[in-house]
Amino acid sequence: MSGPRLLLTLLGFFALCSVSAAAAPAKPAGLVLELEGTSSPAIEAFDEVTTKTSLDLGKDARIVFQHYQSCDEVTIIGGQLAFTERRYLVRGGEVVDVARGQCPDAVDLTKSSSVGGVVLRSGFGAKKLAPTPTFVLIGGDWSTVAAVRVLSGDAVIAELKPEGREVPWPKELAALESGAEYKIELTRTEGGAPEAKTAKVRKNANTLMLIRID
Repeated sequence: MSGPRLLLTLLGFFALCSVSAAAAPAKPAGLVLELEGTSSPAIEAFDEVTTKTSLDLGKDARIVFQHYQSCDEVTIIGGQLAFTERRYLVRGGEVVDVARGQCPDAVDLTKSSSVGGVVLRSGFGAKKLAPTPTFVLIGGDWSTVAAVRVLSGDAVIAELKPEGREVPWPKELAALESGAEYKIELTRTEGGAPEAKTAKVRKNANTLMLIRID
C-alpha cells in the first residue's frame, strides 16, 4: 500500500525521515482528535502535530488524528508515530482504521495595529464553514481569546465562549443557513475591536474550523 496509508517499519528509514524533518522548519501536518492513554511527549485533543512531531504511544495508547495532506481520519494504537509533509510514519504500532474525511478549513490570526485587535487572514475567498461549526483554537496565544462571534451583516448570531481550545456550537442555537455568508470575529481578553473574516456555509464542510493564533 502506498501514500499516506503506508506502514513504515524499517528503523533506518524512520530515523532518516526524522533527521530530515529536524533540518526543515516545522509545518502543520495534522490535528489530534482523540487520545486514550498517555504519549511521550504528552499531547491532548485539538493539539496540532507538525513535521517536527514525534510521538511514543507505548504499547496501547490510542490516538485518532486528521491528516492534513490526505484528509484521512486515522486511528493508531501503540508504537511510534512521526510526520513528514506528505506522510505519517508508524513503527511498532497498529493502524486500526483509516477513514476518508473532509479536511478542516483554517484561518491564521495575527495582532492588528490597534491595541487588542486581531485580523483573521487566510488568503483569497471566503472560508468554508459547517452549519453547526466547532472552532478550534491553535497556537500559543489561544488562551487570550475571550469569545468567537458569528455575525450576519451587523447582527450577532452567536457569541461563543471557549471551552479550553474548543469553541462548540450550542445545541440550542439553530444551524447556520447553507450557502449564506457570515462574519467571524474574535475578541481578546485584553479588549479591543477585532476585524472580521468572511466564511460561507457549506453542508459538506468539516464540522471543525481551525483558528491558528500566533
